[in-house]
Parts: sequence; C-alpha cells; structure tokens
Amino acid sequence: MIGAPQIVECIAELKKDFPHLEAVLSANYPATAAEMNFDAEVEYFKTHVQPHCMDLLKKNEDLFKEPRHFLRGVDFSELIKEAGLTAREKIWTYSRLFLLVSYLGADIMGTIKTIWSSVTGKTETDDIDEILKDESTQSGVEELFEVFKNTRIFKIGLEVAESLDVRQLGLDQIDFTNIPALLEMVKNPNHPVTKRAITTVQNLIEHKMRTGSLRKEDFIGEIEMLKAKFQSSLGKLFSTELFGDAGDRPARSALDLTSNHPEARRARMLARLQERQKKGKK
Repeated sequence: MIGAPQIVECIAELKKDFPHLEAVLSANYPATAAEMNFDAEVEYFKTHVQPHCMDLLKKNEDLFKEPRHFLRGVDFSELIKEAGLTAREKIWTYSRLFLLVSYLGADIMGTIKTIWSSVTGKTETDDIDEILKDESTQSGVEELFEVFKNTRIFKIGLEVAESLDVRQLGLDQIDFTNIPALLEMVKNPNHPVTKRAITTVQNLIEHKMRTGSLRKEDFIGEIEMLKAKFQSSLGKLFSTELFGDAGDRPARSALDLTSNHPEARRARMLARLQERQKKGKK
C-alpha cells in the first residue's frame, strides 16, 4: 500500500540522484517511516500536488515552467532542468506517487468508506466500519492495489492519460481537488466527460487489439482476475451495487463488458434499465 515507507524511499532516492538536496531533505523529512507525520504529508500533497493532476498524468513539461515545490524546500522545476533522461523519469514517477498519496489519503479505509457512501447513497457507517476494521479486508485491499499496479489495464490507463486532449474532453473545466464531485462524475455514464473518456479508452483498446499489441483474451482475463480480487476483498461492501446479488441478476462477465456484439450491447442496455427501474421503486 502507498504510505510513509514509499515517501521515505523516494526521498532516499532523490538524495542519491541529487546529492545537493541531502541537507534540505534531511532538514525537512525524517529518515524512517515511523518518524514521519504521514497525515501532514498528505495535506501538503493535496495543496501542492493535487491541483496539477492532469499535467502530471500527461507529463506536461509546461508544468515546470513555474516553481513547483512538491516536497518541502525542493523546487522540482529546477530539478528537472538539470536531470538526465533517467532522473527525469524518476521525477515524474515520484511526482505521480505524491499525487496518488494526495487522493488515497493517510487513511485508505476512510477513503473506501467515502467511495462506498457515494456509490451506495448510504450514510450508516456501523456495518462498514466493522468490515473495514477486519484484518482480512485490509490485507485484501493491499493485495488488490499491488496486483492492479502491475496489470496491462493500469499501464493502458497511464498511456491514455498521457495522450488525452484535455480541452477536447473538457477536463480543463474539472476541479480535481473536489473528490466528491469527481466520484459523482465517474458514477454517471451519461456525464459528457465520462462518455468522451470511455470512448477514448475504447478506441485505444480496439486499436491495440487490431495491431496485435493487446490480445482480447489477456485483457478479459485481467478484468476477470481483478473482479475476483475485488469481490474477495471488498465484496461485502460493493457486490450488490456493482455485481448484483446472486439471486437478483447474474454478474456480468468481462466479455459482456468489452464485447461489441449486438447481444452484449443489448445486455448492457437491459442492465442499465434494470438499475434505473430498481432505483425508481425505492
């Protein structure tokens, strides 16, 4: 899981790559994760890194035309000027790490609770608190995250982010620091930005499949694997909302989600109609 150890490791690497930062980094950051005030670091990243979400995802070099203190006492715009190719990639990698920390927060289970409330519309927390405190749930979340980082899906997501036309998609109008609004946008398949983003991802995947750089079987296999991992770690919270109860409707497979066959499209349309009907009855 992303946390204080990763931040400490990042700082140690920066000291090696940029020896002149040794003094300022040592003055502002502890040598061990146990000594770090991770809550304070999360807040710092929210203020100094999170507002530059899209520029970091796209590796927009213009971001560093102005001072960027992504770490206390360190101007990353100066670092990138003097960095070689390998060091530049590390700067981007660490900057994205800080961005991820800003969203996940110091309390990953608290973040999951927020997402759960947004997805389900429920505000009761006793049941979810009991589930999230369970050690098996916490280890499952950590395993899910580690697995996801190494999937083709994650890599394709980064590739999409780097190639997005921000203005064409309307992303320049999005406040990436407003997490509840972001969750609402992602939940709504009819949101203009969501629809355009989905189309972009679909086009990229289809292109990779046509050129042979991505096999449909591998992609479907990853979706099924992640779905199984998700259900084993967080199924008690989200199985009904995302997959359907076993006695309610059959869970949709990865093939259903990716196929352009008319029957698959019809199945997706019926599933959406069923969801709307269920919500209308409440």
